Amino acid sequence: MSYGLELTPEENVVRNYLKRAIDEDSRSLFRLRLIQRFAVETPELFVNAAISLLDLDDDSEALRFMIVKLLSQAGLMGVLSDPTRLDKNRAVRVFRRLMKHDRSLDVRLAQTLPDRYSVSQRLDLPACERALDVIDHVSEGRRIVPILGHLVDHPIPWISAKATLVVGKRVQSVNWVKRLLTPDRSPRDRANALETIWGLSTPQVRELFWDQSKDKSNRVTGNAVFGLHLAGEPQSAPVITRMAQRNEPEFRWTAAWLMGKIKAQEHADLLRQMIKDESPGVRSAVLKALIGIRKEERRRTAEEQRLRLALEPGSPQPLEPLEPAPQPEPESEPLVAEPAFNLLLDGRSFSFRSK
Repeated sequence: MSYGLELTPEENVVRNYLKRAIDEDSRSLFRLRLIQRFAVETPELFVNAAISLLDLDDDSEALRFMIVKLLSQAGLMGVLSDPTRLDKNRAVRVFRRLMKHDRSLDVRLAQTLPDRYSVSQRLDLPACERALDVIDHVSEGRRIVPILGHLVDHPIPWISAKATLVVGKRVQSVNWVKRLLTPDRSPRDRANALETIWGLSTPQVRELFWDQSKDKSNRVTGNAVFGLHLAGEPQSAPVITRMAQRNEPEFRWTAAWLMGKIKAQEHADLLRQMIKDESPGVRSAVLKALIGIRKEERRRTAEEQRLRLALEPGSPQPLEPLEPAPQPEPESEPLVAEPAFNLLLDGRSFSFRSK
């Protein structure tokens, strides 16, 4: 098993032959012919077997040839979107590996989702969820927005909510978000819309978050309050305290969730008071938040100690970081510059210029 992909006995046989071809001497023509034969004659077996070999630390001609053949397979998008074959993290890893060879792969995946003129889709709902998750993690810029923008209005609530998150994070427009904050939209839609502008702190954004912090839905309120926290609003903390004291258990759960995301030590006392809450869901969220705060405190203490030791006189050399910093992958230039586009929402057009 590799990349978390469980192979059938037949797929394992193909995998072993492909591995043999990759390991074959570079002067042998046998290796490329063998890969070509499996890609043409047993495409379904070839796709899964080839995906299982993508983690090889190899840059051989045979491996590159296998990846080219894999990218040309009609069934590839279905496998990458199938949650029964790959979990989300591994699907994202596989997709990123393949995008090094095909920078338009995210567009191809986006095109497997429901189109603008039909409520049907080529993927079932779990596969749509996985496809949108993968696109959200790997697609850079706004080039998939014209393809997926219409899904914000899809009649299936789950698809519209997920698409709101994916599209909104790339649009990051307060006016666009406001168009989604209507009573006919589901709480999940509205909460996801607010999440897309987390990190922005303009007066217009703060005003919008304050307005939505009074919403009747705990989802919407929670995302609005977290947006206020990220925007540096000091009065967001008292709002969380009031939420923790409300009669509705869903709001107490959201208060615990917020404190777990913020990971501030000053919230620990309030969380300890909530540990005996009558709602099992609230108690579970409280415990998770306390564990997160404790881990964050330990991390900060260890980092402070490391810095203190490094600054002591006579220290032979600066200490190494506790964990090696992840090395960013080299960025590739897109094949074509992103065009300007119009996004239609509720009969209203939003125009965006290329970056």
